[in-house]
Amino acid sequence: MFSKPVCYLFVALLGIVSPLVAFAQATESAKLTASDPGLDLFGFSVAIEAETIVIGAESGDGMVLDDQGAVYVFKRVGADWTQSAKLTALDGAIGDKFGHSVAISDDSIAIGAPNEDGPGGTNRGAVYVFVRNGDNWNHQAKLVSSQIEPFSEFGGAVAIDGDTLVVGATFDDGPGGSSQGSIYVFSRSGSSWTHQARLQASDGDAFDFLGGSVALDGDSAIAGARRAEGLMGGFRHGAAYIFTRNGTSWSQQAKLTAPDAMDEDELGYAVALDGDTALVSSLHGGGAVPNTGSVYIFERSGTAWTLQQEIFPANPSGGNSFGFSLDIDCNSLVVGDPNEFVGGIQTGAAFVFARNSIGVWTERATLIASDAESADFLGCAAGISNETVVVGNYLDDGTTVVGQGSAYVFSFPVCLRADVDQSGFVDGGDIDLFSKVLLNFPSGDPWLDCAADVNADGVADKSDIEPFVTCLILGTCPPLCS
Repeated sequence: MFSKPVCYLFVALLGIVSPLVAFAQATESAKLTASDPGLDLFGFSVAIEAETIVIGAESGDGMVLDDQGAVYVFKRVGADWTQSAKLTALDGAIGDKFGHSVAISDDSIAIGAPNEDGPGGTNRGAVYVFVRNGDNWNHQAKLVSSQIEPFSEFGGAVAIDGDTLVVGATFDDGPGGSSQGSIYVFSRSGSSWTHQARLQASDGDAFDFLGGSVALDGDSAIAGARRAEGLMGGFRHGAAYIFTRNGTSWSQQAKLTAPDAMDEDELGYAVALDGDTALVSSLHGGGAVPNTGSVYIFERSGTAWTLQQEIFPANPSGGNSFGFSLDIDCNSLVVGDPNEFVGGIQTGAAFVFARNSIGVWTERATLIASDAESADFLGCAAGISNETVVVGNYLDDGTTVVGQGSAYVFSFPVCLRADVDQSGFVDGGDIDLFSKVLLNFPSGDPWLDCAADVNADGVADKSDIEPFVTCLILGTCPPLCS
């Protein structure tokens, strides 16, 4: 039975408080650059997990050779991000593009070098795995496949989750023809990696480019095929494919397409996956304004995937690239658009969306560099973890080197949901302040607004009352995601 204050809260607020649209206060907390800057394309790829950020510079210098590619690791200590490592391939060569793609999971980093040459021929590609031991990152494995042919560009996209690694080979040939594309799955036991599967689309055709984008979560993987034909033979409509593992066997579970696809939309340019939620970008799609870009959000129930929502930039102008990069973490996602105009200047930006308690995604924040300049490319890569977003800008000019590249870190208010009075517990002391924030949102205090936004949808409104009461009964809030 609820106490009188809780009952009064329901009665008073359920009918009075209306949703007010406002974005959380995102702050630029750091600008990251390489300790040894050059014309490196630093920020071409990014990944983040907890207190670690990984940034690829596919034209960076190695230990011996220039322009073989490099990867930089940053660690957060307190509120500061500092470079803790520079990773290179000991057998690297000029033009390997080591760092073209990066991914991180726990203490492991996967790095793609799609132009690496080897016994398989020119631009065969390779993936390198590094593992953390204390504060050091050590090379663990170099992964290739005997099935890879020249110019397959194995490593153009990578994803890692625990002891499973997925690698895209965009220009791999298959039964459907040249450059059908493939993804390769590797599994780790101890410190040894073994090839587990080569996956191709059941209806793959030549030049589908499957594997140009990949994502992995548990026993599910998604791969984009941005040039796949549509259901009625539409030209480069694009698609994404879901593959699932049972034991050690992988099979195709679904093909994701857009019901409103048009020629050259290129659905599948970027993908992301978290649990039963899949994101697939359509780089040249769009609603009222064509060629702006959009992101399709699919949800899985059992083994069936259905389209839940399509999201767009807030102010589409056409000619943008909304969906150039994607990432998702729990109930937040980030979308990069390196061609976004800010103040009439094409600088690039990124957009954060949040999912509310009924599963609807709404825009939460627009991320813009504080020193944005024309012809920047902010949003070419993006990653999100908890309340932190990292966004790549590989065309950014440095103080000494033009086009050295950078990455920006943005943070959101960190709060204990429903603990509005900051007592460390959710109790009766939070009720009065919670109701005041709901009646006067935004309150002007980002911490209060964050705490009152119990369902984490970016808005403190009447939809937060029920989860607030749940937290009140428990004395704390259950996690938004398992």
